[in-house]
Amino acid sequence: MRTKETLRAECLKKRSALSSEIRAEKTKLIVSTLENTEQLKQSGVILGYWAINEEVNINEVLIDWSHSKTILLPRLINAEQFEVAPIESLADLKENRWRIKEPTTPAYWGPIDLILVPGVAFGKNGERIGMGKGYYDRFLKNHSTTPKWGLAFQEQILDQIPNESYDVPVDLVVTEKQVYQRK
Repeated sequence: MRTKETLRAECLKKRSALSSEIRAEKTKLIVSTLENTEQLKQSGVILGYWAINEEVNINEVLIDWSHSKTILLPRLINAEQFEVAPIESLADLKENRWRIKEPTTPAYWGPIDLILVPGVAFGKNGERIGMGKGYYDRFLKNHSTTPKWGLAFQEQILDQIPNESYDVPVDLVVTEKQVYQRK
């Protein structure tokens, strides 16, 4: 089996090979699938992510959703952890050291109804490869009962991903073609 590093490099290359127009079309389909789920409709508090590079870009949608839901984004605390804080507009954001926008608002410590998770690659059974820093795995471990959904382009789906004891899988992965449910 190939290593996570090899798979990460391969999937980053596939993802960046998609034109911005293709990524935008695929993102619209992913967002449409999301918005038609009962889970999202009933979720009052959603942890999203601020997309960078060629990730599934839900940035505008998160701002739209913030008018009717509490939308949270991660904010780095240190080299190993993030906390979450709400956003209502672009004015609530500033860039961190990785050039990712994060909230300037006070931290949120209440319950979360749904977590949307970015990734470089996902397995069909919810396994995930991120950027390799472990931020999400550490956070998700403390939210074991909260539904976790990965967002990805079909090109990022792999049959199998090596799994470590500290890896936290997502419950399902939404792509523009289908939804993969963890068994």
